[in-house]
Amino acid sequence: MLQVVVPKDKRGDPGSKQRGIHYSGATLALESKFGAARHFVVTSREGESDSDLYHNIEEMYVGNLHQVKMFKERTTKYNMLEPLSAPIMIDISTADPGARWGGEETKRNLLDHWSQVSLVEVLAFQSDTNEYASDEDMASSDWIKDLLTNSSADELSQQVDEKFEKLEPFEKCGISRLKIQLDEMFCMTNDVVAALQTFIKRFAEEGLSKVQGENVSLVSTQLRAVCERLSEVQQLPLENPTYVLSGLTKCSVPEFTGPFKLMLNQECVTQMATPVSLINYSDATYTRVKDILQLANNSYHSLNTSNAWSMPHGHHASHTSTNRCFNCGSDHMLPDCKKPRDKGQIA
Repeated sequence: MLQVVVPKDKRGDPGSKQRGIHYSGATLALESKFGAARHFVVTSREGESDSDLYHNIEEMYVGNLHQVKMFKERTTKYNMLEPLSAPIMIDISTADPGARWGGEETKRNLLDHWSQVSLVEVLAFQSDTNEYASDEDMASSDWIKDLLTNSSADELSQQVDEKFEKLEPFEKCGISRLKIQLDEMFCMTNDVVAALQTFIKRFAEEGLSKVQGENVSLVSTQLRAVCERLSEVQQLPLENPTYVLSGLTKCSVPEFTGPFKLMLNQECVTQMATPVSLINYSDATYTRVKDILQLANNSYHSLNTSNAWSMPHGHHASHTSTNRCFNCGSDHMLPDCKKPRDKGQIA
């Protein structure tokens, strides 16, 4: 579980050396930068097949999802999450901020649920934060904005700037900028939906055997994030649990695959008996996928803890880093790779 390392009340006084050190640590650029939204194109480039297009979109999308995870770890470490937890807006017309928002139980973390929080809500929440939040929560909002800017590719920052600069001054700071940037990066066009659905189908075909170190934790994080995005736009078909289970059976550790082979058979029987009207029942499908991935993570952790996660000779050992370049295999994401693109390796 993520832990706060620098509480808000330990940042130091404004202008102090201690505060400067914590500010620098909080806003230091992430190791890999958020990629520009131009990668989510809606038409193929000349000479590029639909398969190539979908794979490129898929790689950038999954890479940015990983960066969101890294961003959340940083904001947690430096106690900056509070301004990113927006309650449901109850009454936009009231002048009383206390009556404008729902209670604690309605809060949604923008880094987890950005598509469920409208820009109108975010701008109102940013405005109220600017006017009524504590000094430290306002500092958090400022630090979030600077971390975003430092951790984004220049072209993406320019795209976000175009929309951010049109806001009213009282609507500007880290919360509103984050919402605009997330919407830019994860715009769900038809091609993006197709690419993410292809990502899941590819996992079903290739399984864990194509994941470096057969790292269940890594692929589970990616699959859960991709399925969540598809579910939010009602594009997660009923057969996706079957795809996930199929991929989990393709692993060199028999103690791991056994239970998932049994679950796969049962899932196939269940789907045969499911009415056609429920084929796109995305919410229930996503819940089922989450449950499967939780079981996979639990099994992976248990087998590693007991030293039973043993792979045959020739398989790469698992490692703690969650970065893997699909072009060269090194410890970074594809957009950051400096080597010439190897289409055969990427595919």
